[in-house]
Amino acid sequence: DSGVLPLNNAWVVWATCGSASDRVLHALGTFCTVQPFWDVVRFIDRRLHELQQQGDLRLCVFKRGIVPHAADAHNTGGARLEVPLDELLCLDPQRQGTG
Repeated sequence: DSGVLPLNNAWVVWATCGSASDRVLHALGTFCTVQPFWDVVRFIDRRLHELQQQGDLRLCVFKRGIVPHAADAHNTGGARLEVPLDELLCLDPQRQGTG
């Protein structure tokens, strides 16, 4: 498995855009190893301006099969961890000046 770093679960990166009364939910990508995670992060970085144009942008990561809605029973008693995108991008192993 040269260089493949598998995760225990598949994960989906979601974006919610728009105003509080009119939020739109988009699945941006799914990953189950570390490398595709960074591919999704780079995709978001390239499309960030376009995504922000749709209104207040929030990104979240959930296990595949769980939707980021309060109505999803899997979210009962859940918590959240916030990481600013610029800080996440600084960790990207392929980005110049990081590592």
